[in-house]
Amino acid sequence: MIYSLIPLLFFAACSSKPPAPQHITSSSSPAVNRLYTHYNYWRGAPYQYGGLSRGGVDCSGFVYQSYKSVFNISLPRSTKDQINKGKRVYINELRSGDLLFFKTGYKTRHVGIYIENGKF
Repeated sequence: MIYSLIPLLFFAACSSKPPAPQHITSSSSPAVNRLYTHYNYWRGAPYQYGGLSRGGVDCSGFVYQSYKSVFNISLPRSTKDQINKGKRVYINELRSGDLLFFKTGYKTRHVGIYIENGKF
């Protein structure tokens, strides 16, 4: 399912493997660049179920912190509750900041933030 909460935000994914060191930037809008700056600050934070800090964070925690920090918008903390906010959008309607909800197992759900050019 894909839901739109606001027209701007960016990408996040749950991963226990730190990404390769590099800063990501864009020549897009100033808001998208703020999101990339926010991502670069969090880059390399290890996965920790229920975590909310750079010392350990999960996907919904990262989305929660990102919306709060970048846009001063409070979202629910869990993926289960985040999915009930906003409205559903179709993949061909995706805009930067839309949340992507997906399953990686029978009961495991994740959330990421769409950024641009097919990336989240």
